[in-house]
Amino acid sequence: MMGIRIRSKRNLLDYVPVKNKENETTYSEQGLVRIHIKRNSLFERFLRKFKEIPKEFVVKLDEFGTFVWDEIDSRKTIFEIGKAFNTRFNEENDADYARTAQFMKLLKNNNLITLVFKK
Repeated sequence: MMGIRIRSKRNLLDYVPVKNKENETTYSEQGLVRIHIKRNSLFERFLRKFKEIPKEFVVKLDEFGTFVWDEIDSRKTIFEIGKAFNTRFNEENDADYARTAQFMKLLKNNNLITLVFKK
């Protein structure tokens, strides 16, 4: 039975995002978030001996991404963050919840956050 994955019936909007503490967050002069991702895998350290590779990678977020990143506090669900997003940017659209959820998936896939189910 190896290789079989059971899909969860839980709604992504009910999960709580938690920031990866290994990454440092700074702000630009415009107040936008910059996430500093350390590049310290064994492979990257090996390559660094032969080629100039930066020790960290910087992800620069726009105004929307910065707002969502700042809302991640390890307590709010993705739904609550989406609701705050709608309030802040005066948008009442179900697509905004989908957009917020998609952004959270992107953050999770890049190991910037983990998702914990809120019981």
